[in-house]
Amino acid sequence: MEDGIEQNINLSEITKNIQKNNFIYLFIKDNSDWKDYTIITNKNKAIEYSKIKNCRVEIFTKNEEENYKPTFCYYKNGEYFINS
Repeated sequence: MEDGIEQNINLSEITKNIQKNNFIYLFIKDNSDWKDYTIITNKNKAIEYSKIKNCRVEIFTKNEEENYKPTFCYYKNGEYFINS
């Protein structure tokens, strides 16, 4: 995960690999059942990834129990959106 982007790892491995991050950014391929996703640990890289791939990157935040939960916000094509 040297470049801040990790592809196709087991979802349960997220907390082991990114404990220091309060936010993570996930690109989940359309029609995926969480088997094919990309973890991005850097906000700027997440924004850039959404531009380059012309995709939506979901934002998750760490809660008190040290688990990641969706914020219902995302980047799409480099722009920030809030699900309503």
